[in-house]
Amino acid sequence: MDLSSSPFPATRSSLALLFIGLALLVVSSLRVEANGVNRVGIGAKSMGAGGTAVASPDDSYAGMAVNPALLGYLEDSDFSLTVVGVVADGAYTNRFGGRGGLDENTGMFPELVIRAPLKNGIGLGFSIIPEQTRMADWVYGDVPGGVDGGTSYGLRHHRSRLEGIRTAVGVGVEISDTLSLGASVGAVYNRNELVAPYIFQSHPALKGFKTLLAMETEGWGVNGDLGLTWKPDESLILGFAYRTPTVVDSTGTARGDIGAQLRSLGLRGVESEFVYDSLVKNEFPDQLTFGGSLRMSDRAVLSAEAEWIRWSNGFDDLTVDLTKGSNTAINDLLGSNGIVDTIPLRWRDTMVYRMGVDYTLTKELMVRAGYQYGESPVPNSSLSPMTGAISEHTVTCGLTWAREPYELSLAYQQDLPSTRTINGSRLAGGEYAGGTVDLTTHWIGLSVRYEF
Repeated sequence: MDLSSSPFPATRSSLALLFIGLALLVVSSLRVEANGVNRVGIGAKSMGAGGTAVASPDDSYAGMAVNPALLGYLEDSDFSLTVVGVVADGAYTNRFGGRGGLDENTGMFPELVIRAPLKNGIGLGFSIIPEQTRMADWVYGDVPGGVDGGTSYGLRHHRSRLEGIRTAVGVGVEISDTLSLGASVGAVYNRNELVAPYIFQSHPALKGFKTLLAMETEGWGVNGDLGLTWKPDESLILGFAYRTPTVVDSTGTARGDIGAQLRSLGLRGVESEFVYDSLVKNEFPDQLTFGGSLRMSDRAVLSAEAEWIRWSNGFDDLTVDLTKGSNTAINDLLGSNGIVDTIPLRWRDTMVYRMGVDYTLTKELMVRAGYQYGESPVPNSSLSPMTGAISEHTVTCGLTWAREPYELSLAYQQDLPSTRTINGSRLAGGEYAGGTVDLTTHWIGLSVRYEF
């Protein structure tokens, strides 16, 4: 393509920045990491463009999901609603060749953004966005283990769920024709669920013991976004955004039955069911995003971005604090009605790289495609079917149809098939050692935007 003939000419500086970004993308693909529990893009436009959004002023979700500085470019008020659906296909094979699969493998949730411009280049936004959505609902046989190596709870559901829903307000200010700044503050609702045989990991008296456990906790935290955009020339937009850490003390109830473990040890006639109040402290990581959007011609826009996520802060160890235990036999054995257990996660800090392209076909129709590459931040030493559901490659596509005052966008993503083998497990009990997790996931997003 002859860029010199384009009505949106790219200067030498913008081309240099683009080529540097592309070079970083190619080199880093030798070893990069995935989103963890975070989603690939918010809203159908970003979902269809590989999750790129930090420098996308035409994306109504980008200002509230990633970079609040984009709110400074608002010219009209609008309302956007998205429905996202997901279908997953997975298999788990233990070291003895026993196989299991996903039971509940579909899900659906909404996203909402409202934006309004004020005078003097100031834009406001409000959003409700599910930003962390990870669920694993497996059915497979519990491999014999526990403190004696022979305790099994048989064929059953192994279910885990983590949700993070952010409700936020934001403001963006256009400082000049080339510079915009923004900030947002969000209240984050977190819900955790675990229903599975659980092996105590660190408690001095219970380490290695296996029990059935059903635990649900929920709580709230607060975080903030800071953003900046810079336009070196009319064809290039650069975006920078920082998300603060989010600390959530989630509380709830833990119920269980340690009967199979007690019987395996020859202890019969002992009350085995228990109920505790539970506290789980989750820390969602801070993250830094940098990217650019380059208009190559009057029809084509290329976007690329890199994101650093500090998983090691909050996902190094996970501490579960159980209090007010109901089982007097267990309380007498431990000399306490409380249990504190720490699970070694050892997640790694990660870099995520994304690329997307938008192409205008007609005045009303635009198509897009994108790609994200990375590997899970979860090391093999703490991998299980509940945490192995993180794919490495994601391909995306989408389209937008617009006729004022309406805009309709559709996106499709596929987390390509991923296989992980659990080697060198540091989890007490070792039941998952030698097992293999296979997973592929399909996402569909439909966004409707109304301008008023």
